[in-house]
Amino acid sequence: MKQFILLILIFILTPHTWSAEIKVTDSSTNQVQLISDAKQINRFNFFWSQKQPVRKQQTYQWRFQLTIDSPSGKSSWVYDPRGYAREITMQQSSVIYQLSPVRSFNHFLIKDS
Repeated sequence: MKQFILLILIFILTPHTWSAEIKVTDSSTNQVQLISDAKQINRFNFFWSQKQPVRKQQTYQWRFQLTIDSPSGKSSWVYDPRGYAREITMQQSSVIYQLSPVRSFNHFLIKDS
């Protein structure tokens, strides 16, 4: 049992590297950024892991699209620079997430777009 707990702690505390690629495009489908090296992927993963579901509904301005290609599959998301993200799915109502810290994520993701 102690070995099992130790393995879990090692897994949790060890930084994980995605073998992935994240393409960011603007509303005109111009590529804003391509995130593909390990350092950038880890940074994106840090921000992405901080997202929380939003309960309140409001008007969103989906100005960017993120295409995430990872070992677990490919997904497309729309992103509002106020820090909101929503996966593009066939379901009528998909969950909207709030990312934080918004300024840091925007600077990393879209820089000067």
